Amino acid sequence: MPYREEIALLTSDVLHPVNAGKNYLLIIAIDSYKNGIRPLDNAVSDALAFKECLVKNYQFQENHCIELFDENATRPALIELFDELIEKVQSEDNLVFYFAGHGKLVHTIKEGYWLLADAFYGKRDTYLANYEVQKFIRNLKARHVFGIVDSCFSGTLFRRSEPSPPSNLYDYNSRYLLTAGRHEPVEDGFPGEHSPFATCLLEILEKNTQEYLWVGDLCRSVLKNIRFNVDEQTPRGEPLQKVGHQGGEFVFIKNGIKWPPNKKARSISVGQERQFLSDYSSLFKKQTGEEVLFISYAKEDESSKTELKDQLSSLCANNNIKILTDEDVPIGVESSTYIESVLYQADVIIFLLSSNFFRSNRIQNRDVKIALLRHKKREVKLVPIYLRPCFWINDDLAKIQVLPRNKVPISKWSDHDEAWLSIILELNKILK
Repeated sequence: MPYREEIALLTSDVLHPVNAGKNYLLIIAIDSYKNGIRPLDNAVSDALAFKECLVKNYQFQENHCIELFDENATRPALIELFDELIEKVQSEDNLVFYFAGHGKLVHTIKEGYWLLADAFYGKRDTYLANYEVQKFIRNLKARHVFGIVDSCFSGTLFRRSEPSPPSNLYDYNSRYLLTAGRHEPVEDGFPGEHSPFATCLLEILEKNTQEYLWVGDLCRSVLKNIRFNVDEQTPRGEPLQKVGHQGGEFVFIKNGIKWPPNKKARSISVGQERQFLSDYSSLFKKQTGEEVLFISYAKEDESSKTELKDQLSSLCANNNIKILTDEDVPIGVESSTYIESVLYQADVIIFLLSSNFFRSNRIQNRDVKIALLRHKKREVKLVPIYLRPCFWINDDLAKIQVLPRNKVPISKWSDHDEAWLSIILELNKILK
């Protein structure tokens, strides 16, 4: 069984509420390689089968499908098409991008490439670099982008960084990628058949009996199923980093189905399984009339968190306010899942700002991201408290009024009690 020994691409998918935007499908597939590159048997048939499946079963229209096959799939043609799509695809639209072909990993510079129809074997300047694809995705205005890449070394499209936290709202933008492998060659399949990766992907899409299939569920199913059928090939499916992912997720919607069906279908998976908002919220229940205040802080600033809780105690008792921190996770519940559920339901989120706060990847990738998204939607009151002098690395956070109002860090006040009093008086106004 031959391998796809160079790199293949696939990158964008996202569907928006029905009739709220267009669902575009871009498929690129090459069998007829020349210039010293071995031809493939199944790339084009895989891509055509994927397109047929989406048009037949899900809400994709033929006139919004764009194809580049064999000799037409050249580097200049694809770059020109990328530029056109950047202009054409609007913020309410979604794009699914599928690439099947050869991929190449250049070990000396640790960079992956796609080999298009006009590529020459051994001539890197004729390849399309992963960073060029990532730049295309980054500049798209689309609500959701979902990429599928069936090629060797396709996992090099991912960057080494902290994974984005899962989102529970469909409305947030997403940039997801599903690749046939990681840093290894992947099988092309026997002539006349689909590749093992495409076979698995198509089977899941075609046999899906649910009205809605979330990208996260699709990726997990592909990863799980292919392990039992192909040796030494491990797909990868997760958000693509540093190209505009905001914690959202695309959903494949069956033809004839309206969106959204109910409030539950708007929520996204948390942890390993899909849990809709009603289940997600059950981890933490607000009492009637109760306001929830969540304090986000770095572990190094524990003493400041304790001080704030002490200062807030009388205020909260008089106003039916519940204070929560990472110390309040129930026994037997995953910490990150519980805290995320609180972040999505809190009425007030307080950040204790210091260099430790900004240095924490956990806080920046989860707490800050979720809080800012909800703040922009006016769903939460966001209050940064300035503990100690530090460099603010988040421009959006810097635009929010900080306490103390004079923007002097608490550590710089001659009387810390006076600083905390000024903060509590301001919080009293917010919480009333």
